[in-house]
Amino acid sequence: MKVRQTLIRWMPFGASFALMGNAVLAQDWVQTLLTFPWLAGSTAWAAYSAAFLERLDEVMRDKGSAGADSAVAAVEQLFSGVRETLRRDQLSEFEMAYLAAQAAMCRDYQVEGGSASTFVPMLSEVFVPLELSDVAVRGQEGQLWPVFRGLMKLQDNQLEKLAAREGLSIWDLLKEVETVPAYRHMAIKAWGGYGKTTLLRNLTFVYGDQTQKAYPAAPMMPFLIYLRNFQLLPGEMDDLKTLDLAQLITQHHIPRLPAGAKLQPPEEWAEQVLRGTRRRALVMWDGLDEVKAVNRPALARWMGQQMAAYPEAVFIITSRPNAYNEVYNDQFTGAQPTMTLFVKPFNKAQQAKFLHQWYLCQESYVRGGRKTPEVVQEAQKSAETLLEQLNQRPELQDLAKNPLLLNLIGTFHRFYPGQELPQRRGELYQEICKLQLGARPLAKRVAMPLPWEEIQEVLQGVALAMVKQELRTVTEKPLLRLLGQMLQRLETEQETEQETDRGADSGLDLAPGVAVEPAEFLRTVVRVSELLVEREAQEYEFSHLSFQNYLAALEVKRTQQEKLMLQSYDKPAWKEPILLYGAQMRNPAGLIRKLCGIGDKMAVELAYTIWQESTRKLGPDMEQELAQLAEQVQLFRFRDLENFLKNGEWQKADRETYRLMITAVGKEEGQAFEPEELLNFPWEELLKIDGLWRNYSNNRYGFSIQKEIYVKCGGKLDGSYPGDKLWTAFGKEVGWHVNDRWLGYSDLEWGGTGVLGHLPGGEWKGRGIVVSLLSHRDL
Repeated sequence: MKVRQTLIRWMPFGASFALMGNAVLAQDWVQTLLTFPWLAGSTAWAAYSAAFLERLDEVMRDKGSAGADSAVAAVEQLFSGVRETLRRDQLSEFEMAYLAAQAAMCRDYQVEGGSASTFVPMLSEVFVPLELSDVAVRGQEGQLWPVFRGLMKLQDNQLEKLAAREGLSIWDLLKEVETVPAYRHMAIKAWGGYGKTTLLRNLTFVYGDQTQKAYPAAPMMPFLIYLRNFQLLPGEMDDLKTLDLAQLITQHHIPRLPAGAKLQPPEEWAEQVLRGTRRRALVMWDGLDEVKAVNRPALARWMGQQMAAYPEAVFIITSRPNAYNEVYNDQFTGAQPTMTLFVKPFNKAQQAKFLHQWYLCQESYVRGGRKTPEVVQEAQKSAETLLEQLNQRPELQDLAKNPLLLNLIGTFHRFYPGQELPQRRGELYQEICKLQLGARPLAKRVAMPLPWEEIQEVLQGVALAMVKQELRTVTEKPLLRLLGQMLQRLETEQETEQETDRGADSGLDLAPGVAVEPAEFLRTVVRVSELLVEREAQEYEFSHLSFQNYLAALEVKRTQQEKLMLQSYDKPAWKEPILLYGAQMRNPAGLIRKLCGIGDKMAVELAYTIWQESTRKLGPDMEQELAQLAEQVQLFRFRDLENFLKNGEWQKADRETYRLMITAVGKEEGQAFEPEELLNFPWEELLKIDGLWRNYSNNRYGFSIQKEIYVKCGGKLDGSYPGDKLWTAFGKEVGWHVNDRWLGYSDLEWGGTGVLGHLPGGEWKGRGIVVSLLSHRDL
């Protein structure tokens, strides 16, 4: 340090002295004179710099020490985080055993409805990632707002996906749970067969598979809990009053896993995981709709309490839309999911991927697991043949959007390769029942206790009894009792028929019916078919709720219990059986009239759905009658909208408009429109809605008014989305964009007929998409 200071002090003086000395020796007196000030200055610097450099050295030494301390602290913090991550990710022996058991529960692809093969593929071999749409969060007023309203921040690539309407992966959201707490409480809604449970099983398997080198999102500890199992706890929902989630996991969830009875979790382990002191917990509650309706509100409140108690955990609830909406209504109190998503239907690319994977598994397994070139070629040929049929027949393409039905189509096609595929959902279900109870046992050379038609009739009685009691799962003892009743009824009916036959021909001596023991019947049906399955020890259910509902609908028709069915039209458990019942009827006009006669909004919507399905699939001889019936259906359907508009209740009318339009394209309230749905929106309905808005607003509101303004602003009638400049200009014209900002839902004008074209367009997900795509229609 002394040497450094000496050099800094005397180096200028030495340089100046050398220059002056050189000038003197050369007798260059001008140069000597010029260098003199530099020599004087450097002499002064030598005297001044002694104290300056000492003080500067002290200051910089202090600064350097502080900087070094900060650097050391930063490095220490970094390594502390690394150590914490390593500590949290370091699995104990119990955790490794738990993850193995949890993954084992989800390793297989649970073939819902049956497979023509005796082999079951692994989930990883056939799983096709699902797309999620209509991402929304709940605002302060309780309304649902889409993410792209700006209340939530997504990564750029996710925003691009939303803008392109491609849908999000569940992994896109799980990646953000650390920074976006709203993503920790999600609800995934879809109708039966769209893959909600399969999605959760895949999540569970990925997180439980310890061979994974990397996860699509941060590692989590998965807990997949089937809510239908709550109905099997002693005392049913009463147990929840004394159970918290940690106790439920320890006492009920872990023992149900494969070899779970042997697992002994450390004390407070579940509590620690839920608190986030180890891996973050991923709690998946599957099937809210599979719980008795009377128990759902209490269960939902309990789940809300658990979400509030464990803020670091991630929760996902799945349900069919009607059951979910019935629970989480305006009167619901307590914590609830802050984010709702819908499963998007399979697109053509997903259909092709699934069928190629599924056929490769089937062809490989029947050949001892070989995946040699000829096996791959055979699988590709079969898959392409089926895909070609799907593309040629629109009615099959509709069915193929549902993963369950696509699986059933593949099963039917593989077992009957030369036979024409069924056209309707009910026909497909019936063919699968026939395959499972008749053709498959015959191929496996298994003797069935009864002809397949009679076995199905017994299962129909069981299914209807379960629907009446809102049961998804039933234990062995009551099931055997129910089977006994159904078998006895079948035997009695056969004896009655035989007596009738004897009376018609006294010379015919028929043998009495053969009695079948319920236990034998149950064992055989479960062993050979995949309609009724044993999910847990001595706990049975239909392989998919859609099969239970289909068989129940058949039994309503067989036993002529339509009146009883219609009395329960407003119960969520009966919606699908009613629709399947209507689909079986050659002419459902009478059923549609009866539903319209009830007059309730839910009954009218059921009538409308049955009418929609009928107009698509019935022959020309029915078209005239259904066309006449359409006027009656529409009269009831638009009644509320007209009353709201007549009374000047503009906000209610706006919401009712959205409800009418989203149900017209076969979706549920809370969902958003796909571009093709608006491009092909039913013209008659659009005209009716627009006419009502124009009539009751003195031609100030309506889609046709907005279309005129859109064209005035430069919009093209080609169904394309406008640029920001045009869209802002349109927003200013209709009063949606004021003072350089877009108005929120509550900020719109609801007091009376205000700005021209202001409504409809309030609580719509993507107003611009709706207006631009509808503008090409002839209004």
